[in-house]
Amino acid sequence: MRLTRMAATTALVLTAGLGLAACSDDDTAPSPETTSDSPQESSDDSSDALSQEEFLQRVPAAMLEAGTVHAVLEGGGAGSGEGDISFGEDPGSTMVAMAVGDVEVRVLDGVYYLNLGQTSGGQFVKVDPTAGGPFAAFSGLLDQTNPTTQFQTVTDALVGFEPSDETEEIDGQETRAYVLTVDPAKVLTPDQQQLAGGELPATIEVTMHVGGDNLPRRVVTEVGGQIVTIEYSQWGDEVDIQAPPADQVVEGGAFGL
Repeated sequence: MRLTRMAATTALVLTAGLGLAACSDDDTAPSPETTSDSPQESSDDSSDALSQEEFLQRVPAAMLEAGTVHAVLEGGGAGSGEGDISFGEDPGSTMVAMAVGDVEVRVLDGVYYLNLGQTSGGQFVKVDPTAGGPFAAFSGLLDQTNPTTQFQTVTDALVGFEPSDETEEIDGQETRAYVLTVDPAKVLTPDQQQLAGGELPATIEVTMHVGGDNLPRRVVTEVGGQIVTIEYSQWGDEVDIQAPPADQVVEGGAFGL
């Protein structure tokens, strides 16, 4: 269970970070491991593998341009779930509506609404993660999406980058797998490390299947034999993410949160 939580947490944080990295300053220096000096242009041809520099620039830019996505998570002990995400130029405008097992999460204007099932009596608990407590890990996630720091955070976490020679059709797109070896200590904040289960391995492999439109279609994370898969589809489709009705919301203090 601990390894599955770690895999799920790492995959979600890393992918969310890439989705908002495009907000960073265009003058941010690329990783010293990169070699391409050519202009970054979108391509509909997945037959050409992206370099590390191209990947870190084109993928987040395409995600931000699409603006929305539907995500489906399968992760063994981490549970399964699905929901919608809406990206914005301002990370604070990002909205999420996700249900995993019997837990439902909505995020609007930096405020988290969590329906914890029986624990919250079927009500949504309104939580400000910056206030600390058991949901402090979410505050770290908001910090990570700061447009002035995110690109470098994601880049610094990479210790390996390997495009696959093979392609695979996913969600109607011919995709290529990119294996990202990351240092989880540089991806996760201390609170997120605790959420993931504490002690971290030296590295974690995250495989991103990216289409010729530079959009991720599948992200697979494996830690100690535990596998978490996130499928992405419906990029750019309209989504309807709203705060829960007021009569379904209670303040976190009512549950000691």
